[in-house]
Amino acid sequence: MSEEKNMATEEKTEEKAEEINEAAMNGDGDKEVLSAEEEVSFDDAVVNDMIESNSFDDDRKKVTKIADLFIAAEVLILMVIITLTVVFGYVLYELKKENDLSQQYLAELTSVRDRLDADKAEYEARRMAQMEENKKIAMFLEDEVPEEDNGFSITFGSYEQDGDESNGAEPIDWLVLSTEDRGILLISKYVLDCVPYNDTDEEVTWETSSIRKWLNDDFLNTAFTAEEKLRINTVSLQNEDNTRWGTPAGSLTGDKVFCLSVSELKERFEFDTWYSEEEPDDMGRYDLGYSQLLIVKPTKYASEKGVFDNAFDEDAFTEKYELLGYDEKYIGRKGSAWWLRTPGFDGKYACRVNSDGLAGCADSLSVTSDTVGVRPAIYISGY
Repeated sequence: MSEEKNMATEEKTEEKAEEINEAAMNGDGDKEVLSAEEEVSFDDAVVNDMIESNSFDDDRKKVTKIADLFIAAEVLILMVIITLTVVFGYVLYELKKENDLSQQYLAELTSVRDRLDADKAEYEARRMAQMEENKKIAMFLEDEVPEEDNGFSITFGSYEQDGDESNGAEPIDWLVLSTEDRGILLISKYVLDCVPYNDTDEEVTWETSSIRKWLNDDFLNTAFTAEEKLRINTVSLQNEDNTRWGTPAGSLTGDKVFCLSVSELKERFEFDTWYSEEEPDDMGRYDLGYSQLLIVKPTKYASEKGVFDNAFDEDAFTEKYELLGYDEKYIGRKGSAWWLRTPGFDGKYACRVNSDGLAGCADSLSVTSDTVGVRPAIYISGY
């Protein structure tokens, strides 16, 4: 049915087209040829042709495609907006976190600065007080040395001395040897303990000796509080070779607590007699001497630990001390041996001060000896 209608429409269209052509040939081109009913029929034919050729479908596809593009663009824009919002929010969060940390650090730095200012003020006050005390000590050192103490003494730190550990440690008495740029040099008034120079029988220097470790570890932490340790200066020590035997002393060391060397002993103590290579003693020894100021008694604790003392033979020592020129007040004084840090005859020996005040590079004892005492020395920043 539809096909017959289409064929009829096509025939009418062809007939009308011929009439239009004839009219145009006769000069009637401007004359309406088609009636209203025929125009409608003609339009229907055109529409049918468009439908048959799927032109509406193509246009609809184009419109749909454009609409899809617009939707995709809107989705893309929305995603970009969401992404930017998330990124911006994260950036703001990180900035806030950094700001909070900065505020925290600033508060901590301010607190540290305030503490440093307070510590500086306290240090300055203490330094001024120490300078005044140092002046008093320096003035005192210029005066005559008191006979009883062999020097000006102060109390600093504490250590077991009376042999009764149940009543706690006793305050340590120190003799002031000198005031220097690096501090006030002190040495214990008494022999405080008894330890070997080294635990094993082998060649050592002061740097590698066990006594150095004991002084700067066990003794330091036992004898002084945390505040007192801050006042003890770490100093660089020149360790001289043995001038009599040529035994090497090793490297420079940095110590808080140490034993004196032979040269330091000679610089700070007056010797009654000193024997040189040109004038040795009656045994042919030289580079050693006697000083009555070096006769130091041990504490009861050190004696109980086994330190050697002269168990004074009054007659024998009286004759010897008179020959040496010792003052009468030193005759009858009990003394004990104590280590120096200078190496001895070889690396297995170390110098010491003997119980009768004998000391020097020519007199030494095995590093493992367990009868020699310790008389620690320290530099403090003030008192």
